[in-house]
Amino acid sequence: MKTKGTTIIIFLLPSILFLSLFVIYPMLYNFYISLFKWKVVRIESFIGLDNYVKLLNNPQFHRAFINNLIWILIHVPTTTVLGLLLAVLLKRVKGSYIIKSVIFLGMVIPQIVVGIMLLFMFDSDALDSR
Repeated sequence: MKTKGTTIIIFLLPSILFLSLFVIYPMLYNFYISLFKWKVVRIESFIGLDNYVKLLNNPQFHRAFINNLIWILIHVPTTTVLGLLLAVLLKRVKGSYIIKSVIFLGMVIPQIVVGIMLLFMFDSDALDSR
């Protein structure tokens, strides 16, 4: 008989493996290769944290970081508040399911268009008029 802990581990194991393989390993490997000076496709020499020192001393990095911080501090709260406000308002409107459907279509149609474009790109018979 399985214990509750074993069941939890069995259910979490696929997501932990996926996260490790596609997120944690690439992050660690990127940090590792950033410690070297590269000449196109081969390692030239070990330089340690020199790349990070250069980055932190670069005024363009500081400006870009501040711009991103300002964008995040303005954009995230604004869209969250507007989304919640719209949801509350739509809850009170009669027939709001139609408005919700139209809003949802705006999210779905671009994905459908991309799918059809990919179909035409990768299917040699898609443009055949026979």
